[in-house]
Order: sequence, then C-alpha cells, then structure tokens
Amino acid sequence: MIRVIGKLGCHECEITKLTLKKKGIDFSYELFNELSDEDQTKLSNLAASKKMMRMPLILKDDELTTIAEL
Repeated sequence: MIRVIGKLGCHECEITKLTLKKKGIDFSYELFNELSDEDQTKLSNLAASKKMMRMPLILKDDELTTIAEL
C-alpha cells in the first residue's frame, strides 16, 4: 500500500491523490501536522536524507518514492 503524507492547501498533494486514483493505485492519505511528533521527526529526517523536502511525501514499503516511480 502507498502512503501519501501531505498538508492543507497543498496543490501538489491534490494532484498526487488524483493521479493515484486515475492509476487505480490504493493509497492512504495523512496530514503531516496530524502525525505524532515521533512520526513527524522520522519522516522529516528521511526526507532530508533523500533531499525530498517538498510535500507530498510518498512512501512505498516505508521508503520514499516519487509519483513517476509508481
């Protein structure tokens, strides 16, 4: 399952959700600010290490990926 982490007012997040729906890919969508502090820190560190600091964050098997790779 794909996990998409976004934020309110994020245009790219909405485009990502629409693209995944059109591709028929199952995914969950969560707001970054509603995650636990521990999860926010973990995701921030992972994103920084991959130089992927823009929303949305897309995870497949707990690894960051891009919409193009799905």
